[in-house]
Amino acid sequence: MNNPFQQSCDRILAPLFEALTAPGAQPLILGPHGPGLAFILSLLRTTAQRDEASVSERPFQGVIPHNWLILAPTQEEAESLCRDVAFFFEFFNLPAESLAFFPDRGQAPYEAGSPSIDLVTQRMRTLFHLQTHRPTVVVTTPQAALQYLVPQSVFAQSCLTVKVGSVIERESLLRHLLRTGYRRVSVVDIPGEFSIRGGIVDIFSTGATEPYRIEFLGDTVESTRRFDPGTQESTESVLSAVLLPAREYLLPPDEPDSSLSEIEPDAEWRLPDLYSSMATLLDYFPASPFVVMDRPFTLAQHAREWEERLGAAWEEHDATGTGVPYPGPSQQFAGWDEFLPLLSDGPLLAFDVVSP
Repeated sequence: MNNPFQQSCDRILAPLFEALTAPGAQPLILGPHGPGLAFILSLLRTTAQRDEASVSERPFQGVIPHNWLILAPTQEEAESLCRDVAFFFEFFNLPAESLAFFPDRGQAPYEAGSPSIDLVTQRMRTLFHLQTHRPTVVVTTPQAALQYLVPQSVFAQSCLTVKVGSVIERESLLRHLLRTGYRRVSVVDIPGEFSIRGGIVDIFSTGATEPYRIEFLGDTVESTRRFDPGTQESTESVLSAVLLPAREYLLPPDEPDSSLSEIEPDAEWRLPDLYSSMATLLDYFPASPFVVMDRPFTLAQHAREWEERLGAAWEEHDATGTGVPYPGPSQQFAGWDEFLPLLSDGPLLAFDVVSP
């Protein structure tokens, strides 16, 4: 039997679960915002997961999928909501690793500079987590969710696991690192960098909190260790190193002798030229996620404002006739009106602070 706390949660959430199971229902709840919204979502998550694991009473079993997509209007609000959800996940003893933030690239429309490596790191980790098919709660924004990504199969082929005892040609490893956006430096300091000194390859993967030091004996991986980039001293030995891409401009793996030069700073804006079919964040989920919308009308407003800014920037760039001819906005981002129906494939729940 449920304990009193669980029974209270069931009573609180019962009307919500009923609404979610009604045919074609997309409930809109007025009131919760910020930490209050994070509390409700965490309570909903823990009740749904408890029902899946329970061997006795399962009042809400199967109503909510394992994977969630939470949309907040802006990057700042999404980050704040993610921190609040993380706090209540810890309170409810939910696994912290199941929560992921997926930021946008942090670039102005058609900005020529490279995306921030910190944002790239967060994006790569979230995509990789989804690829492992582990239950995931993704917090993001319309701008990030609407942006086209490389096909999931290409991303999967661009993630490399180097195991102790495995055989890999260092030239092949070098080619892979450059193809996936890593920069060669003398001393590794931040994610996305690597260095080679004889039989030792240092790599700071975007999927790790510390860089790896991989020691080769010929073409055989003899050891793999984490090390502190400040002191360059080893911190622990590990059996494998997971190397995630350091950029999103990923050439097809079968591209003839992928260039060994570093990727151009503005390459992400030219990504649609590589693939006839692109993916969105939704395509990386193994099945339709449970969608939570924080203030849906504000979400739509921000999405459409971004579309207008992107279109104006592209027209301005195209009118100058200088530089690289970037693909147009419709090749870079899915439109909100085009994307919105896709969110209805699974259960959808919206929260707002005022009546529409």
